[in-house]
Amino acid sequence: MPKSNVKKLEDDVFKKEGIRLVIRRNAKLACDKYDEQYKCAEGKRLREWWNIRLKSIFPDLGPNDWDVILGNGDIVKSKAATMKYVRASYKK
Repeated sequence: MPKSNVKKLEDDVFKKEGIRLVIRRNAKLACDKYDEQYKCAEGKRLREWWNIRLKSIFPDLGPNDWDVILGNGDIVKSKAATMKYVRASYKK
């Protein structure tokens, strides 16, 4: 049974991973929790991170159904960007 919703999951991702995720679904849509124990490695690309950690929660979502936001508010243009690149944008 789902234990979270899209908005809470986005918040949990920010707390754990240090990146802002936006999922294009109703914020109150029920889903499983993002309960990863460890922060994703710096060298992982966004698409790898999604496929490993979130695809099982949202199997119907494609690459155009979610975005990651940089520290300046821009959308990351490529899902090939690394976690390190995105996290560093919040420190500027």
